[in-house]
Amino acid sequence: VMLSEAEDRALLRQVRTTLLLAIPLALLVSVAAGFLLARRSLAPLEAIVARTATITAANLDERLPVVNPHDELGRLTQIINGLLERVDRAFRVQRQFMADASHELRTPLAIVRGEAEVTLRRPHREETEYREALGIVQAESLRLSRIVDDLLLLARTDAGGSRITRRPVSITELVLSVLRSLRTLADARGLTLQADFDAALVPGSDDVVPGDDALLRRLLLNLLDNALKYAPTGSTVQLAVSAAAPDLTRGVRVRVSDVGPGIPVALRDRVFERFVHGAALAPPPAPDDVPAGPGAPSPVQTGAGLGLAIAQAIAVAHGGRIVLLDRPLGTTFDVLLPLDPTPGGFA
Repeated sequence: VMLSEAEDRALLRQVRTTLLLAIPLALLVSVAAGFLLARRSLAPLEAIVARTATITAANLDERLPVVNPHDELGRLTQIINGLLERVDRAFRVQRQFMADASHELRTPLAIVRGEAEVTLRRPHREETEYREALGIVQAESLRLSRIVDDLLLLARTDAGGSRITRRPVSITELVLSVLRSLRTLADARGLTLQADFDAALVPGSDDVVPGDDALLRRLLLNLLDNALKYAPTGSTVQLAVSAAAPDLTRGVRVRVSDVGPGIPVALRDRVFERFVHGAALAPPPAPDDVPAGPGAPSPVQTGAGLGLAIAQAIAVAHGGRIVLLDRPLGTTFDVLLPLDPTPGGFA
């Protein structure tokens, strides 16, 4: 009982001193280690952020490096690279579209400007000369209007700015109406329009598609106009309305066929691209090779190369599609329209 407590007190002082020094030192070491570990863990993320910040519209072809594709950051990097790929593709399509549109608009504008300059160069001209110049200006103005209308429709299709007003549309009645509208044009070109309707397809029931009557009419007019351009004089352009192909459970098929020069194999994959001209698809023969009389090709008037692109966009907006069939003679398109398309239209 009478033992001294000096040694115990000294031991307690040593323990207290040790704790006062060890705990702050341990906390300091832990903070430093955590900071270094966090920097090491976040270094790949910082590299991704820094690399992403350098990517602009001018270098969309660059991609982020993927260090480990199996961890979270690797998967995030792959998703960002996929997004950049889609944005790059959209930018390239937009740039090509703007270049092609500018090229198409430049030609008629140059003609209008040239005619105006030539007409105004001389102080006095005959009335017939003025009428001829104004006729050329009017024709090119109409061409400009058609191109602008087509570009507006395609822009709305891409941006989803226009919605289809869906009403029941009888494809049989629509085809008959389109044929009546084009009969005079076909007669003027020495062509015959023939329509065949499947007997098993009940008009007003099996052929009713919910869609926009005006747009579907535009689709058929574009396909028939393309056929009438390249069909030989004296030949027949055929339309066949029947049930859709087996891959569509319930739908209508409209087949448009002609016996013209057809589409070259090298260009078949581009037939629905924008600004692919008819002259590029089926160039007219040289003057020495043009036969006379029946069977001669109809005069070809090259358009802006938007007709088939617009037709395909309308078909897709109605939940369907247009297919170019592989035929040994002429050109045949199948328009497949489902009876129960997915809603949404252009949006």
